[in-house]
Amino acid sequence: MRKGKLTWAVLVVLGLVVAPAVASAQSVDLAMTEFTADWDGETLTLLAEVTVSSHGSFDPVATEVGFYLDQYYLGSYPLLLEQHIIGNCHEDMPPDCDGYCEPIYIDDQLTTAAACLAMNWSLQGNLCCCVYVVPMTPYLTPYHGEQTVTATADPQGIYAEGDETNNSMSIALGPIAAETRTWSHVKTLYR
Repeated sequence: MRKGKLTWAVLVVLGLVVAPAVASAQSVDLAMTEFTADWDGETLTLLAEVTVSSHGSFDPVATEVGFYLDQYYLGSYPLLLEQHIIGNCHEDMPPDCDGYCEPIYIDDQLTTAAACLAMNWSLQGNLCCCVYVVPMTPYLTPYHGEQTVTATADPQGIYAEGDETNNSMSIALGPIAAETRTWSHVKTLYR
């Protein structure tokens, strides 16, 4: 793989492609919206963006974003979400989703970056939901020519969601180009 940046983006600003949401007991849905892999010649830097959508109040969420190279687990970083107050976005009905989305804590940082959007929740129908973008945290790992890198939100499946298929993204990586040494190159090294 040459030095460079690969990106797979599903998020379009305020035109979010967010999955149908959660099972009956849940009011939170996680979705992987962007995943990048940047190799500087030595280290592979992985960035995974997750959105969290909610309809109404929700209990604290404690999960993680896991990273894999060729299906082998590399490690993860925690993803902690907590809501203290509730806005009025969930009181609206589509297409008039213009209510207030309450600030929430994401990894102990208060965020107000949310949009009130219409979403089709599998068991409850089309509802107005608050969608939050979780700030990306870099994950660094050595790269030795593996084929695929994957990021997965809630890899242990702790939280039941209406659509588990949007929790993961993969990027196909190319092999590291080997240096080719010609006889002329070797001779110049010793002159």
